[in-house]
Order: sequence, then C-alpha cells, then structure tokens
Amino acid sequence: MNLNQSHLDAAGRTPSLYRPESEHDACGVGFVASTKGERSNRVLRLGLESLCHLNHRGAMDADSKTGDGAGLLTQIPYGLFREEVARLGHDLTDDEDLAIGFIFLPHDNAYAQARCKAIVEEVVEERNLFLFGWREVPINIRILGEKAQVTMPRIEQALIGRGPGITSDEYERLLFLARNQIEKRVSEEQIKNFYIASFSHRSIVYKGLLVSPSLETFYRDLSRPEYETALCIFHQRYSTNTFPTWSLGQPFRMLAHNGE
Repeated sequence: MNLNQSHLDAAGRTPSLYRPESEHDACGVGFVASTKGERSNRVLRLGLESLCHLNHRGAMDADSKTGDGAGLLTQIPYGLFREEVARLGHDLTDDEDLAIGFIFLPHDNAYAQARCKAIVEEVVEERNLFLFGWREVPINIRILGEKAQVTMPRIEQALIGRGPGITSDEYERLLFLARNQIEKRVSEEQIKNFYIASFSHRSIVYKGLLVSPSLETFYRDLSRPEYETALCIFHQRYSTNTFPTWSLGQPFRMLAHNGE
C-alpha cells in the first residue's frame, strides 16, 4: 500500500480531511505528569529534560541562542512562593489562596511599566482580590541571543491573594476575567509590548524567546529544588507565519494554543 492509499477506507473513500502527503514539521509539545497527582521536583526535571530533546522542532538564529521560543506550564510551586509572600510581609494560611500573574512589561519605557502595574493593581482590587506585592523574576540575561536581549521585556510576577468567601472555581474565573480586563485597559491606553503569560491560582507559565536548553538557565526559579509540581506541559515553538516574539513563545495560558 502506498502513502496515498494508506488513509483510504475499504470502499476507497477518504474518511477524514487528513492527508499524510501534506505532513509538515511543526512545534514540539508534550507533558509529564504524576499518575498519583503527587507534586515533586522530579516531574519538573523530566519536563525540562524532555523539552531539551525537542530543540530540533524549533528554528534557530545564526547566533545559536535566539530561537522561536520555548517554555512550560506547571502547577504553582508553593514551596518557592511561600517564602516570597513572607518576604513581602504577609502570611499564606492556605497555599491555594495564592495566585501568580506572570507579566511581561514594556522593556524600554519606565512610565509604561509603572502604568501597567498600576492597572494590574486597580483591577485586582476591583475584583475583591488582594495584592501581596510584586516580585522581579530572577533571570540570567547572558544566556540570551542578541535579538532576544534587545526585545526582552521586564519580567515581574504579581502575587495575589483570594478574597473572603470565594470558592476555588470562582477564584479562577475572577482571575481569568481580571486578566482580560487588564489587557483591555492596557490596549485602550495604547501601551505596547505588554503581555500576561499566565494569571492563575492553579498554573504558572515560564517562557521566553530562547532555545529549549536555555530555559532552565535563564529562569533561575526552574533550578530550585523547592519547585514541585504534579504536571508539566512543555513546548518548543516552530514559527510558521509570524516572526518570533517573547509573547508568542510557548503560548499556553489556559491549556494550549498554537500561537499563530
């Protein structure tokens, strides 16, 4: 049976729109998960290792450092962020009260950065949520290629607390609506180069305009043993009809999307 016949049924008809002869390369994606739902650093380590094996699924610039983008989505590592909340002068009585907004701020405009953060704070308050404070994400900029460095946003995390009487599902819904509201207000003020990578009390995204083996080195959080998760969805982007950007690298915010 040749390639053109392999997808035909017994009557010689085509049962689907799939055409194997039209197969193309695409992004690399996969996941690691604990079947028992147990959080561990091992799940993260396996996810990062698997992501490195997908490096060939994305393009690479001539500098061998700038790629189409790579990243991963995990559960929020409470062991890491508990101490950050304490550093900001607050107590976290229930881990699931914590939400993280992972935010790319405009890289070249201090006023725009301040205004974007003010909008985040305003919306969080309007949604009856509590802002513990801001955290500048520890990074290693030297691992980036020149193009990625020139366009790199200021990367910060908003640490958010749940309001009283809000259930887990209601909390996630409020965060989803808050994210949309923040993006809308920033857009209305015509501020460019703002992006929310994730805004949730269940998951967090670490991503960047880099090649997959560089992700752990760039984000120092990913090397910390306190980073524990029961699942890890990883992605190496292959840009097809758009130029690589920080916002389009590994565009998972709810679960998955191809970014195009």
